[in-house]
Amino acid sequence: MSGQTWIAERHLAHTVPPSVTRASLGAGESEAISLALELDADRLLIDEKAARRLAENLGLMVIGTLGVLLAARRTGRIQAVRPQVEALLEKNFWISPQLVERALASVGEAKP
Repeated sequence: MSGQTWIAERHLAHTVPPSVTRASLGAGESEAISLALELDADRLLIDEKAARRLAENLGLMVIGTLGVLLAARRTGRIQAVRPQVEALLEKNFWISPQLVERALASVGEAKP
C-alpha cells in the first residue's frame, strides 16, 4: 500500500436529514450517519450506542471498533485482540467490560 490510503475525507453534499437531527446525537455521529446514508455505504463504523441504534433503524449496517478488531483477528491481520483493546482502554476508550470479555472469548482469548 505504499503511497496509498484507505481512508478518504468526504463532506456531506446535503444537510443532515431531520430523521438524524431529531435523535439529538453529537455532531460527529450525526454527520457520520448522514454521510453513510448519502453514499449508500456498505457499513458504518460507529461505537456510540444511541447512534448505532439510529443507524440500524435507518437501514445501515454498523460495525464498532471491537468488531473491526475481531474481524482483523479472524482474517489474520492481527495476532491478538486483547493488546489492542488494552491500548484503547489506556487512552480512555470506553467499552463494556462484559462485551470485551465475550468478544475476546469468541476468538479464543478469554482470561484463564
